[in-house]
Amino acid sequence: MFNKIKKYLKDTAGATAIVVAIAIPLVVGATGMSTDVAFAYLIKQRLSHALDAAAVAAAASANEGSDIQAKIEQFFSQNYPPEKIGATSEITISINGSDIVVSATAHYDTYFARVLGWDQIDIYAESTVAREILGLEVAMVLDVTGSMGTVIDGVSNISALKTASTNFVNILFDRAIFDDTLKIGIVPYATAVNVGPYGLGLNPDGSEYGDPFVNNPDELVFDQSQKFQWWGCALALDYPSDTEDGDSSTMWDMYSFTLQFSANDFYRSWSTYYNSWYYIVYDNYYGPNNWCNKSYILPLSSNQENITDRIDDLYASGSTLGNLGMAWGYRLVSPAEPFTEGSAYSDEKWQKAVVMMTDGDNYINSHYSGYGGYTQHSVDVNDLTDRLEETCTNMKANDILIYTITFSYQTGTTGGGSPIYNIDDSTREVYERCATEPSKYYDALGQEELIDVFETISRELSNVHIKG
Repeated sequence: MFNKIKKYLKDTAGATAIVVAIAIPLVVGATGMSTDVAFAYLIKQRLSHALDAAAVAAAASANEGSDIQAKIEQFFSQNYPPEKIGATSEITISINGSDIVVSATAHYDTYFARVLGWDQIDIYAESTVAREILGLEVAMVLDVTGSMGTVIDGVSNISALKTASTNFVNILFDRAIFDDTLKIGIVPYATAVNVGPYGLGLNPDGSEYGDPFVNNPDELVFDQSQKFQWWGCALALDYPSDTEDGDSSTMWDMYSFTLQFSANDFYRSWSTYYNSWYYIVYDNYYGPNNWCNKSYILPLSSNQENITDRIDDLYASGSTLGNLGMAWGYRLVSPAEPFTEGSAYSDEKWQKAVVMMTDGDNYINSHYSGYGGYTQHSVDVNDLTDRLEETCTNMKANDILIYTITFSYQTGTTGGGSPIYNIDDSTREVYERCATEPSKYYDALGQEELIDVFETISRELSNVHIKG
């Protein structure tokens, strides 16, 4: 009996060993399969990125089928070299109207799943590029008026705008296949628009930019450290040119603050006026640049660092002439002079867009503004609003995509306790009409929402040239 028991135990141990031996491949295969799947996922990402890059590059630089084929193969091999894991089969290319469809299959030899009989994983990816929209040009028209210095819960509005704008730029560049398919410009606006050294035909480093487009009869230099030199602000053109882009013959006059008498000033003595305005404000502080915000334009650029640096330099001062900001945003993306970085309106490979933000109703200073002195113009707030809408209409006629943002925040309460906001409903309606369509108008309630709105628009714009 004892011998039979020992024999039985030996037989059971053998059976257990057989079960374990059978289970080992299953355990190893199941555990290792997650590793193989992870590798396959990485190959899918790399394959998709390489196809996107190849299709965009080919569509941007080639027109004929043979050229497109050669460019795609060239750029694909650069972004997906054959020695990398995941060998590819032949790339398939088809042209459907203005669309280029590129696909490929990668073959991944498994490490662990093969114990289950799964020797290879086939990974498919496809990219469709619309040749008519390959690049993106964006002008950011940003309100840098004095009210943007308002501090809410310890954070100034201008700081929130800088965060929102920087995030906007970074998201677009993060999603761009190539940096040179994205160009972004900055137009700060307040009492006037500051065109910077470009108005004198110079870059900020003193090198040549192009032909001067600002009249300079006194031969001033661009120097924001000297109150009697030129800080960069330009005066508006006469209507209707102040609602249009420019051309090679268009010249702007320099902003040059001068004392202008309004009707109320006749009730003051000359000595009082001289002491309170000329001596204190003009001679001792600003000089001819009084109310000229030093934040100046950045033409369309593909240099991400230069763009974010210019955003970081923004500061708040001045009153709100939103129509002038929009007009210079128009000129920035226009192919016409004074700024010529913009592609031709007829070039279907590029989408033009302007994103304009304001935190207040239009207001024109009665003494001096981007329209000159009190005695130099007869422009009032209603004119500013009408010209803003006319500028938007002209831009839409050139297929420029327009996003508008009103930045609203509570400034107080009525006697009955109802909130008072910095922007009235009629201004919101103007900006909604200016947008390409109502869905491209946003009313951002507070700083956090302002940041969110800029991020939402950047994500929408970043999808404009890759179809899927």
